[in-house]
Amino acid sequence: MFEMFEIVLIIAILWISSFIVGHIVFGIDLGPFKTPVMILAFVGVVFHELAHAAMSLLVGSKPREFHVSYRSRFSSEPSPQGKVRIETRNLTFLQAALIGLAPAILSTWLFLFSLEVALTETVAPFTRIACALLCVSIWLALAPSKQDLWITRYYFGKNPRYSLYQISLLVGSGIIVWYSLFAFGVSLPIDILFYIMVGIGYYALKYGLIGARMGISKFLSRNPFKLRDLAKSPAKAKRKRFKPSKPEKIGQKRAQW
Repeated sequence: MFEMFEIVLIIAILWISSFIVGHIVFGIDLGPFKTPVMILAFVGVVFHELAHAAMSLLVGSKPREFHVSYRSRFSSEPSPQGKVRIETRNLTFLQAALIGLAPAILSTWLFLFSLEVALTETVAPFTRIACALLCVSIWLALAPSKQDLWITRYYFGKNPRYSLYQISLLVGSGIIVWYSLFAFGVSLPIDILFYIMVGIGYYALKYGLIGARMGISKFLSRNPFKLRDLAKSPAKAKRKRFKPSKPEKIGQKRAQW
């Protein structure tokens, strides 16, 4: 099983290499190899868009349109491309980031699984070849598009404070899960279980903090000493000293002692 930091490094390498190779492939004349390469790229685009659609369903945003084309809309030349329109109402930064970067999670996992099958000698040769071609297809279309990055940046800017709060919860959940697995020596059979556990930990932290805040608020509202006012203004919590008024001020004669 790959460790968490190794997975992050692999994703970064795949992204960068896919971005570079994609620009080279679509920017030069491949001659007789153009058709097979474009077919492989088209298959990769299909998985790329399927990753977006699947992730949008997982985070509760319904896809409204799914479209993949082999040829360009402006010419008859092969140019694989696709798009997925999703319901963006009440979308948070974390939802947008997961949808926009879904190929980095789902397609990368599928790439690693296919690569492992392709390198396994006990698997049938035809299956190994098919998995190897699938790896190439996924790799060609793995890099995020400009639209994928834009939607992530856009929803972060809509509410930066809440976006940072979500990032903090996610990072905290990841650290807790990773440390727990490391401390207890637990080895997960498949890497995707780690992401599922991080998701569960995210919601546990989120609702745990909400519950703690509600409990503290309820405690402060019932406290006779009004600790809430004390926290806001310590001067209000001081005991007032009784200072009697002078007899002349209240219309009485001073006693002759």
